[in-house]
Amino acid sequence: MGAATAVAVVGMVAAVGVGAAGVSSANRTDRNARNKRETLEGTIKDQRASMQAITNPYLDMTNEYARLGVATQASEFQAQEADIALANTLDTLRASGYSAGGATALAQAALKSKQGISASLEQQEAANQKLAAQGAMDVQAKEREGEKWAWEQQNEREMMDLDRTQAQIDQERLIESEAKAAKMQMIGTIASSLTGGAGNIISGMSDRRLKKDIKLISYSPSGLKIYSFKYKDVKYGEGYFQGVMSDEIPQNAVIKNADGYDMVNYSLIDVNFRNI
Repeated sequence: MGAATAVAVVGMVAAVGVGAAGVSSANRTDRNARNKRETLEGTIKDQRASMQAITNPYLDMTNEYARLGVATQASEFQAQEADIALANTLDTLRASGYSAGGATALAQAALKSKQGISASLEQQEAANQKLAAQGAMDVQAKEREGEKWAWEQQNEREMMDLDRTQAQIDQERLIESEAKAAKMQMIGTIASSLTGGAGNIISGMSDRRLKKDIKLISYSPSGLKIYSFKYKDVKYGEGYFQGVMSDEIPQNAVIKNADGYDMVNYSLIDVNFRNI
């Protein structure tokens, strides 16, 4: 194993360790956020179940006007007085020898008086019926007003509950999403580290732009061209290397590094990358 390869392997091991720790941390964050979200959802559900029901405050109202009766006692007393007066007058007429015509006129006067009393009773009854109808309308209006109030209160409370729950869920979901993204990034770091310097599972810098003295030396069993080359910059390795050109192989085996250059995952092709 050359010096460059040895350095790559050491760096790979260190990067894998850091990546594994990052994956573990991201998993814990994801799990904690998920558990907290589920706990909050359960708490909100219990709170909703224990909420006091909102009722219509006007639901049991009654129409007090419906209980009004006709005040007939005074009218009955007036009618009784008229009857008594009529009887006394008739007795007087008989004793005095007045004619039947006078008695008839007196009876008609008494009848007229009773008719006046009856008209008064009818007026009072009509007034009471009007008040009863108005009272019924007032009660119905209050009931509708109460139903609207109860609905608005319930709706407002439910919307506040839903908004609060949704905000909490969104927050925990965001944490979960960020943790998953961090985990995938760490996994990518591990994969990148495992494809960085020696053996078939490691990828070399295989971008044609980084190489010089490129010579075709053979073909792989699948027909891929195998080259010998040097790197223009010795930071990628010194001496000659054996490998492929990234622009000539299946692109599923090509990886872009942070600088925009191509690396190759040699575990996906039938060519060994090595220092020669």
